[in-house]
Amino acid sequence: MIVNWSDNARLHWFESAEYIKNCFGSAALDNFARLTADVVRQISVMPLSGSIEPLLSHRGDCFRSIIFGKHSKIIFVIQEDTISIVDYLDTRQEPSKLTERL
Repeated sequence: MIVNWSDNARLHWFESAEYIKNCFGSAALDNFARLTADVVRQISVMPLSGSIEPLLSHRGDCFRSIIFGKHSKIIFVIQEDTISIVDYLDTRQEPSKLTERL
C-alpha cells in the first residue's frame, strides 16, 4: 500500500527529530529515523497491525496507531489502497493534544 504523510504529521515528526538531534546527537536521530522507517514499512504491508486509537474512537474514521521506540506514536487511517499518516505524537505529551489537533 502507498503511505502518505499529512503536513501536520510531517511537521510534528520533524520537530521531534530536531529536538532529538539537538539534545542527543546524530546517532540518536539516525536511530529515530530508522525506527520510523521500519514502522512505515510495517503498516504499508500489514496496516491492521496498528491498534484502533482509543482517543479518536468517537470520530467517524477508523484511526489506528502504532507506538514505537520509547515515546513515539504514529496515527494513521486506511483508505482503500492508501494509508494516510495523519499525525505523529510524542507520547509524553498530554493526550488531549491529539484530539485537539485532529
